[in-house]
Amino acid sequence: MDAGKINRERAMHDLDNLAGIDFGARLAGTTAITFAQNFKFKIQACKKGEDADAWILKQIEKQTIKTVFIDAPLSLPPAYFDEESNEFFYRQADAALGAMSPMFLGGLTARAMKMKRLLTAQNISVFETYPAALVRLILPHSKFYKKDIQEFRKELHTAIRALELPALPRFATFHQVDSMLAWISGYRHLTHQSNIVGSEKEGLIYI
Repeated sequence: MDAGKINRERAMHDLDNLAGIDFGARLAGTTAITFAQNFKFKIQACKKGEDADAWILKQIEKQTIKTVFIDAPLSLPPAYFDEESNEFFYRQADAALGAMSPMFLGGLTARAMKMKRLLTAQNISVFETYPAALVRLILPHSKFYKKDIQEFRKELHTAIRALELPALPRFATFHQVDSMLAWISGYRHLTHQSNIVGSEKEGLIYI
């Protein structure tokens, strides 16, 4: 049996333990989570006005989640912990991927870092990911990302067909799409296929 097949089979056993999160503003109703249960995808969306942070913790508590991939910065630029650095805005990973500065995101970054601490205390592994970078990697010629949700679903289906995953669900919003992309990045990591960008000291982004 080849190593790739073994890795996929191991990951299949971990599908129910993996969550992908698109992390939005606290009360905006733009946060979504993707799970896989009994080899079927399930997407949950936070309602507008509901506390997204409390909602995430509640959703994860209902599942046997061991690994979370979240679309949000989980660390700060080096100037905030290294007196010799003059980089106050971007980490190496942000610069490499063209990602938004964690400082520009401000409160969202602080919430995400707190979320990681809370989940880590429950022995849940938390990784940072960036759905737009995954799209550039697996669908470099995508015409529909953030433009036409159902046409993008077709593109994504084609791109991940070889991964032998459950059938993709219908998406209501691109926040749900991004939670699915975060989940796929998690799956890629479980099967040792992920691209890892940045530095251990500053923070890594897993694609």
